[in-house]
Amino acid sequence: RQIKNETKIASLPDAELQEDDICYRQTAHHGLPAHSAATCYDSVQGLFAVGTKDGAAKVFGTRGVERLLSPPSKAPVSCMVFAQGLGFLVVGTQLPALHVYNLKDNTRSAMRCTTIELHEFPVSLEAPMGSGYLNIGMSGTE
Repeated sequence: RQIKNETKIASLPDAELQEDDICYRQTAHHGLPAHSAATCYDSVQGLFAVGTKDGAAKVFGTRGVERLLSPPSKAPVSCMVFAQGLGFLVVGTQLPALHVYNLKDNTRSAMRCTTIELHEFPVSLEAPMGSGYLNIGMSGTE
């Protein structure tokens, strides 16, 4: 038995095609990101994250689950940590700022993050399990 799937595509003459008619965006990414700068692991949820020099973070889960998180700025990632078991990823950047992602939210809004501006850029992050606190080691360059 053969199933036939027909797709109709509307076409425009080249003279009518405008730059706004085309919207390029990344729809898939596979493997480790280029220019990795920091990593972290959540042993409770089995998540591994890689931060890059262009500010992005990629989270790897079980069974081939991957999510690429795009930051609001392209500042290099300096450090990152999971709030273990709580579903949050905190990414420190050289902006200086922290980007907080809610990974429990599986909707498109999870791709957005909350940004917290700092006076100095973070060099280390620690989120003691079950404490609800975040310890931040600062650069101290100012």
